[in-house]
Amino acid sequence: PELSLWGYPPRDLLLSPEHLQQQSEALTQLQQGLRHALPQTALLVGMVEPATDRQHPRLFNAAALVDANSWRVVARKQLLPTYDVFDESRYFRPADQPSVLNFEAEGQDWRLGLTICEDLWVEDALQAQRLVGPDPIANLIPEQVDVLLNLSASPYGRSKASIRHQLAARAAQRLDCPVIYVNQVGGNDELVFDGGSFVVAATGEVELQLPSCRDAIACWDSTHRSAAVPAITTNSSESPDLEQLFQALVLGVRDYADKCGFQRALLGLSGGIDSALVAVIATAALGADRVQALLMPSPWSSIGSIDDAEALAKRLGIST
Repeated sequence: PELSLWGYPPRDLLLSPEHLQQQSEALTQLQQGLRHALPQTALLVGMVEPATDRQHPRLFNAAALVDANSWRVVARKQLLPTYDVFDESRYFRPADQPSVLNFEAEGQDWRLGLTICEDLWVEDALQAQRLVGPDPIANLIPEQVDVLLNLSASPYGRSKASIRHQLAARAAQRLDCPVIYVNQVGGNDELVFDGGSFVVAATGEVELQLPSCRDAIACWDSTHRSAAVPAITTNSSESPDLEQLFQALVLGVRDYADKCGFQRALLGLSGGIDSALVAVIATAALGADRVQALLMPSPWSSIGSIDDAEALAKRLGIST
């Protein structure tokens, strides 16, 4: 996905020479790992490319092709969002041309169109707002690409998955080729990335869909138009929209705790619905053995407040 070696958004870490050096080392390690274990495999990796001049901003939001022999930059992002949680123009300069990768695999030549996240969001009729700038999809039409890939870091939002599908389907129809959409998975501080990567055919129909809010790997065969897809299951009787919202909250809490090194959670349990929901999310994210609840008796608390809190704790298996 987009900026996958950094996590999104990296913000002022992008200004650190030490982190840029670590990125180069990580790309070299990937290349060496492929050489020893998977010499016929190539990876596209979201990364940062330093510009060669002294003008500011000095970076490109880019993608590298890594194979057993080397790694090199093959794509740069054209549309840089600066609204809501995004502030890319502070760090990056936009690319001024489309990215096409000529690629040979199993005796067949491929022309891969490469876009990064916002470069796909160019349909006025489908989105509330569109960045002023080029239309990266239109610029790829003369290139006659065989497949379009979009490396994305798109945060969770209710109903956003549907918009992503519609945007990819429209791009597939305009380019007359399949579109592979790869989205980041995980919680980074206050943002949650719900994944849900997918492939649409040239007609716009979905050929592969990965589950939301968890890591998953699938294989899509571009020759036979087949896919090996992990099963998507849910134990919820709620609507898929509410189920996805719950899973996004669980993912955000789990990653925030684990990435910050928190071992346990302590929370107040009043017997009311607010703390009950917090306790359910915490238990689903961390496990019952890592959650402890604090009952809150007082002269103003009813007996029901304590009884309800204890009943919930028993159901969840958490200590109080």
